Amino acid sequence: MRLARRSVILFATAITGLGLAAVPVAASASSPSGMTGVPSCIKVAAVIPAGTSPTGIAADPRTGRVYVAEQSSGTVSVISSRTGTVVATIPVYGNTWSAAVDPRTDMIYVTDGAGSFYVSVISGRTNTVVATIPVPQAIELAVDPATDIIYAANNTIDGTVSVISGRTDKVTGTVSVGKYPYGVAANPRTNTIYVTNSGGNTVSVIDGNTDAVTATIPVGSAPDPVTVNPAANTVYVGSLYRVRVINGRTDTVTAAIRSAPVGLAVNPRADTLYVAQRNGRVQLISGATNKVTARVRVSTYTAGAAVIPRTGIAYVTNESADTVSVLRSCRHHPAA
Repeated sequence: MRLARRSVILFATAITGLGLAAVPVAASASSPSGMTGVPSCIKVAAVIPAGTSPTGIAADPRTGRVYVAEQSSGTVSVISSRTGTVVATIPVYGNTWSAAVDPRTDMIYVTDGAGSFYVSVISGRTNTVVATIPVPQAIELAVDPATDIIYAANNTIDGTVSVISGRTDKVTGTVSVGKYPYGVAANPRTNTIYVTNSGGNTVSVIDGNTDAVTATIPVGSAPDPVTVNPAANTVYVGSLYRVRVINGRTDTVTAAIRSAPVGLAVNPRADTLYVAQRNGRVQLISGATNKVTARVRVSTYTAGAAVIPRTGIAYVTNESADTVSVLRSCRHHPAA
């Protein structure tokens, strides 16, 4: 698991107002697809300098800002997708590991992932930490914007998920899941939450109305990242050497795609999935066919992925290079 790559906690000082410009590059790769509307070629359009060891990443589809959790810096970099630059760097309690955005409230939630046991709450309007929420040992988290509730996976053997109110910044409940839960994703259309249990090789399905586990789905060895396409009611789970596809209506695995996933991001508008892999490559997968339509190398070790659906532009953290790669379709020309 990526948690093994963690280093000691650093307490960072504030560094604000950065204007680090994106560095243009020309790498691209393609594979034949023959599919309408799904890119058969993606390219690295720019590389943006970030803090030390960037891992988690989240994009706000309303503001067009991208938030990068940098574990060794103990900071969150804020990237403007319009200018392709870092516009703020926010110091966060302890290390940072993952990030999630609530586009309706313009709030960002960040876990430290080791040692400090807090979720930090950042105001997207002021780029400051406005609250810290105690949790047992949150590693990754997800926001349900329809309910303003945050779900944080506590990576412990007894396996729990903390339920947090976005209105009060308080833990309102705890859900028992499998061993060592890791990734979390929420489907706001169905009010359903999906949690990968890395120690149990399963996904727990939680009903957001009752906070009860309604299903446990076997998904193969060491499941880690998870994401949801709400429009298709499809769930994607990254496990060892596979991305597994789950039908959200039946809670069954319908496909397994060969990959080495560490980060996943869905574009619901295009029905596509970006897969950041351990080998530093990114795959683009069609949700209609579950086939890889394009791939490109971005770094030696990638960690997380995010996409802005309106523009179709994706962002991938390169943990070993301290950068963020900006990915576009080879046929895509509008500004980010």
